[in-house]
Amino acid sequence: MAQKSPPVAKKIPYTHTAHGVDRPDPWHWLSDRDNREVREYLEEENQYYSQQTDFQKDLKDCLYKEMRGRIKEEDLTIPVFLHGYYYYQREVSGGEYSAYCRKLKKDSPEQVYLDVNAEAEGFEFFDVADVGVTPGGQVLAWTKDVEGRRFYELCFRNLSTGADLPETIHNMSGNFAWAMDQNTLFYVSQDPVTLRENQVWRYSVSDGQKELVFEEVDETFSLSVYRSKSNKFVMISSSSTVSTEYRYLDSYKPYESAVLFNERRRHHEYFVYDGLDGFYVLSNAGAKNFKILKTDFDKTAEQHWSVWLSHREDTLLSDLEVFRDYVVVEEVRGGLTHLNIIEIKSGKSKLIDFGEALWSVSTGYNVSFESYKLRYSYESLTTPASL
Repeated sequence: MAQKSPPVAKKIPYTHTAHGVDRPDPWHWLSDRDNREVREYLEEENQYYSQQTDFQKDLKDCLYKEMRGRIKEEDLTIPVFLHGYYYYQREVSGGEYSAYCRKLKKDSPEQVYLDVNAEAEGFEFFDVADVGVTPGGQVLAWTKDVEGRRFYELCFRNLSTGADLPETIHNMSGNFAWAMDQNTLFYVSQDPVTLRENQVWRYSVSDGQKELVFEEVDETFSLSVYRSKSNKFVMISSSSTVSTEYRYLDSYKPYESAVLFNERRRHHEYFVYDGLDGFYVLSNAGAKNFKILKTDFDKTAEQHWSVWLSHREDTLLSDLEVFRDYVVVEEVRGGLTHLNIIEIKSGKSKLIDFGEALWSVSTGYNVSFESYKLRYSYESLTTPASL
């Protein structure tokens, strides 16, 4: 076959003007995804790539089969007990996606409440960003993207009947959180051009009404929403490269207004975790390696914070897991992450001894606020990745 020349994109004069600076961009026309010529050019690129790499086809197939053969195709995740059910994901042989399952008891019949392989049939692309069931266990919310643009559709299903609810929400980011009233859901939508997560909405399943809760107008910040581990609060996080800001609502009274936790300022990063009798705050204010502070639920401004674990020059405090009676701190020291378990009542602390010289560790998916057990991921040069 004759050597084919690579396609060359045509140039069309165009100038971006921002902050008093002109920037020429003759290929700006390629950003128009609705332009037929853009698609034709991309298809030429794909054809050229296929021609140039055709000799590698047998090698690619061999590598794919070898890697696929090393994967345990029929597998289960470790169940998580949440609101009366054991939730887990199951992989099936030949499937590309997970089946989301639950049981009332470990020996109870399995309920497959979302089979992603079945949902993905007929689509060239399919992605599920988030899956969540109401605390009462009756309604499933899940998000799907069938185009690869990261614009998700939020869908609902009655788990008692298995029937999908008629109402869906389009063009959201994939991120959502249920409130504890069994009816209200908060979700994030994004800017249609930049895809920045910039709005948090409140949605009522019972009447289909939705309401804007908060809009982030600063283009350097993006939003996310989640329910706190204790289930007391719905948290709204605004984050940029060097700063953060939080708002929160009562998860049992989700139609109240969002309350500002502490006003943002540049170069101040703080992260909020709720405990039994107050909030814990991981902050870098005057502490390059972060420190942990504590404050009352109704006094969240920075002037009310008191130091709970001081800053240390040789130790980075990278994350927390706050339980009812314990706080687990991820501490990075000497290039290694340590898990420091601190009893809240006594203040006594204990490092987990891994019995090896080198390792990689991080806290896992810990959903139960009352738990006395910690899930963490661990691996080393002699220990395979394990949970």
